Amino acid sequence: MPKVKQFVTAKWLTENVFIGVSKHTIYKWAREGIFPAYKVGGSLLFDLEEVIEAVKEKIVLPAFIEEKISKILMREV
Repeated sequence: MPKVKQFVTAKWLTENVFIGVSKHTIYKWAREGIFPAYKVGGSLLFDLEEVIEAVKEKIVLPAFIEEKISKILMREV
């Protein structure tokens, strides 16, 4: 069975993955092509798995962040 994509907001990313990073920075990273974003209605949404994979390609994450990301991906958003 195909995996269901988990779309999240910039606010969700700042509260659950990139703690201490502002929403404006998330939007800037999307504009700069660090990770993709999708315009849905009036909202900009991010595919959580795509964000994490894009960031992993660009930087080496500390082990505790890797662990947190793995836990997030294993549960429903």
